[in-house]
Amino acid sequence: MTNDNDNDDGDKRVNFTFTMPSLYGADGQSRVVRMRVCRVSHHDLSAGECADLATRSCHLACIAADVVRGRLRPQILDNRLTEKSIDRLMFLAALLETDKDAQDTWHRHLPVVPQYLFGTLLNPECFDACIGLSIGYEDYHVSLVLRRKGSRWLCTMLDFG
Repeated sequence: MTNDNDNDDGDKRVNFTFTMPSLYGADGQSRVVRMRVCRVSHHDLSAGECADLATRSCHLACIAADVVRGRLRPQILDNRLTEKSIDRLMFLAALLETDKDAQDTWHRHLPVVPQYLFGTLLNPECFDACIGLSIGYEDYHVSLVLRRKGSRWLCTMLDFG
């Protein structure tokens, strides 16, 4: 992780950037997913917890894209998203199913490749992220909000653009 502040206090970073290895590369080169997380205060959650939330958010966006494209069953999202968010994704999937041009655009046979994540920890109970995904030669953007419900984080909003 790189520190954007000049202090050497480790966990007192408010903004930090890190990379995660990507499974997909071009011409044998390994690629990385660049992630940037901003915290309103370093007292909210540790940098490690924020990095974990960012990684989970990126993974959830990739799974949701595969659900919308019909590659995975929507039940995989039951414990991760609210019912309202799942209903919105299924509505999008139904729209794409009826639109033949959209089906070609979503390249059902190609993998979802995460490109970047910009996340903000708004408070200890809410994490907001924008995630860039590529499917084939097309780029997509996902807006995602995670909220703490008891001891776990639940996605309360997930939207493709």
